Amino acid sequence: MIDRKTASEKYIKLTGVEHVLKRPDTYIGSIQMETKSMFISSNYDDIKDVKMEFKEVTYCPGFIKIFDEVLTNASDHAIRTGQVTYIKVNIDKDWISIENDGPGVPVIIHEKEKIYIPELIFGHLLSGENFDDTQQRFVGGRNGLGVKLCNIYSKQFIIETGDGHKNYHQTFTDNMGKMTKAKTRKSKQNFTKITYYPDFEKFGMEGMDDNSRAILIKRVLDIAAYNPNVRVS
Repeated sequence: MIDRKTASEKYIKLTGVEHVLKRPDTYIGSIQMETKSMFISSNYDDIKDVKMEFKEVTYCPGFIKIFDEVLTNASDHAIRTGQVTYIKVNIDKDWISIENDGPGVPVIIHEKEKIYIPELIFGHLLSGENFDDTQQRFVGGRNGLGVKLCNIYSKQFIIETGDGHKNYHQTFTDNMGKMTKAKTRKSKQNFTKITYYPDFEKFGMEGMDDNSRAILIKRVLDIAAYNPNVRVS
């Protein structure tokens, strides 16, 4: 077959977000459903009777990965600061939220980028605080992608944080394609909360299923196990 595309049609340039969406394997792993045997949580409606069960489950690895990006941010913050007392996770049928206390994201304008720091770290690729390779690191995340991947694979992604002086609220929609103007107000709270509505279609899913929920809750239990001084719920 003769390729009749012009040179300009053959060679294209993608934005960072477009590349993440077109090449998910590079960033979040497979977005195809897979069947594997693994430990998952069962009987998790009553945390006192939660059990671990090794069984065969069908799930989407990429869907689990974007949850991990947000959850490990909270866990990393606990390890890094030693000031986090709680991590709260809510898993609903079409949205997920993860909240922790401890020092919030500074609600100030970045001197160089001229935007609020929460917008920079949650809504712009290749941004973050783990680029200093002179520092000893005990936590994940060093490539400036992390939680932004969750934003890109969500229909709606909501940032709420407080730095002890101001609270910050901002919403991203359309796979990080649009964002609202940030709202700030005076507050003495210190916390960060991320609420996201996964773009289930991009994972070949119709919504939250029992297998996915069980795997997510297993990850929450993992976080609780290695953060013994943090109340994880």
